[in-house]
Amino acid sequence: MTRRCRIPNCTRNAAPHRLICWTHKNRLYRNQDPHLKLRNITHPEDIPPVVEDRLPDHGLTITDRRTAARQLTARGATPEEIAELIGVTPRTIYRWRAQDRARHRQAA
Repeated sequence: MTRRCRIPNCTRNAAPHRLICWTHKNRLYRNQDPHLKLRNITHPEDIPPVVEDRLPDHGLTITDRRTAARQLTARGATPEEIAELIGVTPRTIYRWRAQDRARHRQAA
């Protein structure tokens, strides 16, 4: 016997051993909202205080963090300083920089 997802207007079947479908389960996990589809929306007004004033902000989305990391890198900040400001590890900054370099090489 299959049951329907409990979220209103959802026509999918519930995931095994759950009351909601996989789509809504993932949205709840990622966004704490079953109806929200997008998570990584860059808010330009959130980034300048981190970059210009060097104020720590651990509430940025992943897209905002990457944008802030790129801007801080362009200003000459060290990976350790960037990591502390945006709430990630220095290793993450090195990894993001390597990914950006690889993308630029592919584009060229």
